[in-house]
Amino acid sequence: MMVAIMRLGIKIITIISLLLCLGFSRSVFATPLSYADNITFNSATSQLIYTNPKGSQLTAIDTRTAKVLRKIELPLPKQALMIGATPDGFKLLYLDKKGLSVIHNGTGKVLRTLAHPRGYQAIYNRRLMAQNTNGSLIAIPYKRGNNITLFMMHTGSGKIINQVELPASRYALPNPIEAIAFSKNNRLLAYTRHSADDKGQMGSTLYIYDLYAKKELQSIFLPNHRYNNQKNTSNRLQFSQDGQNILLVFPNKITLLDRKTETIKDTIVANADAVFNANSQYVIYKSKTSNPMMINVRNGKVQKIAAYPANHQQSRALVQSGNKRFIAIPLLSQQASFLIINGQTGAFVRLLEEQVK
Repeated sequence: MMVAIMRLGIKIITIISLLLCLGFSRSVFATPLSYADNITFNSATSQLIYTNPKGSQLTAIDTRTAKVLRKIELPLPKQALMIGATPDGFKLLYLDKKGLSVIHNGTGKVLRTLAHPRGYQAIYNRRLMAQNTNGSLIAIPYKRGNNITLFMMHTGSGKIINQVELPASRYALPNPIEAIAFSKNNRLLAYTRHSADDKGQMGSTLYIYDLYAKKELQSIFLPNHRYNNQKNTSNRLQFSQDGQNILLVFPNKITLLDRKTETIKDTIVANADAVFNANSQYVIYKSKTSNPMMINVRNGKVQKIAAYPANHQQSRALVQSGNKRFIAIPLLSQQASFLIINGQTGAFVRLLEEQVK
């Protein structure tokens, strides 16, 4: 009897110890690692600009020394959606019930608020929005009833420069499009939609629209290519420099599409991000669990990039500078930090860690 009681006491103590350990572990790991959001290079690539996850503070650091150049509190209203910086890094954009607001990233002041198109309701998902290469236009999806329209709004004047009525689709809501991008010359707009072919096979359809001629140029169905529209996916869509090839990043594969032949090359890799390199001859990609790799655009072959410094947990995001000379990879750490790699070769350049006083 005494032995049984002692054993029971030991079990109770063990259980209590485990619960205490679990409680301690949760208290330690419940605090998320700090990270940077809305990351962009300035035009000269001398600064890396980013916000905190809540979008309430902007930081700019020197891309060679990581010295903090400025920290600015941002007047972000409640329930506003931070879209991100303009490609030159000079301004930030956010969307709320009043419209599209433009913030100067040197002062933190709102320069202007551009009204929503009358009679339309904005769809608040920044992955379904895109800026052209100079930041003068932003494409935002709006709905009116069951109809979806992509409005191209001038970020200076608020004037609607173009609008694209999306064809009716039983798969359109709640995500009317899956990914969207402008071509380098800002003439073409590409977007994908969840769809099916005549046989009921599911996939995505890539649409290419000429903004100057105001007409659809191509509609290409990609069977078994699906975005899952989860918050942690990149839904990457990008034109090559000459606009001939298009890069699409799906949750389970990276796809290269030749617009002329409408042929595709798939590279099977899960949960990755990818961008064209500086001359669009290769695609640089990475997942959370691997260092960056390269895909030859011509033949689809994959090759490794030289190993990077260890002991840094990388995110999978690839942030490309406007001139494509550099790519920043945010690191998951207790302070904002980044790996900077060469935008042409993918080679490691330097580690940047925000210098906190």
